[in-house]
Amino acid sequence: MNRDNFFNYSKHVSSNFLLSSFFVVSFLEIIAEYNENKSWIWITKPFIIPFLLAYYLRLTKKKCNFFICALFCSWIANLMFIENTLNWIIYGSVFFLIYRILIIYIAMNRVKLPSLVPLIIGSIPFIFIYATVCFLSFEAMGDTIYLFLIHGIFTVYLGGLSFGNYIMLPN
Repeated sequence: MNRDNFFNYSKHVSSNFLLSSFFVVSFLEIIAEYNENKSWIWITKPFIIPFLLAYYLRLTKKKCNFFICALFCSWIANLMFIENTLNWIIYGSVFFLIYRILIIYIAMNRVKLPSLVPLIIGSIPFIFIYATVCFLSFEAMGDTIYLFLIHGIFTVYLGGLSFGNYIMLPN
């Protein structure tokens, strides 16, 4: 086996290991969340994003610093969400909002829609979902409803961009 083949084989094996680890740890974390087992959540959740980041870094030739920063913000947010108290959820939501802003920035630089019509049509399902959740939980959220609405705007926009682009170019 020559040097290039060995490098490609090594890259293939290590990336498969990282991706498999990501899925196994994610599956274990889902089970821990379902069973409300805080110990297992604390053991598994901190490894999900690092495995995903390592997989990305292993396979990509041109690294996007905004994407790396976005994953880091998502990781911090997910760690803060483990505690499940109002203050930690608010702090986590701020980091998750930064994550969404960065992902939208990346998407806007890489995906171009031919017009606003696909964006508007693609946003309709997400508007209904967020409006329903907002309506049903308005009283329980209190002052945090504003943070929820800001998240909703970014989610509707990103969902509309993705879905609208898929409608126009389903490849």
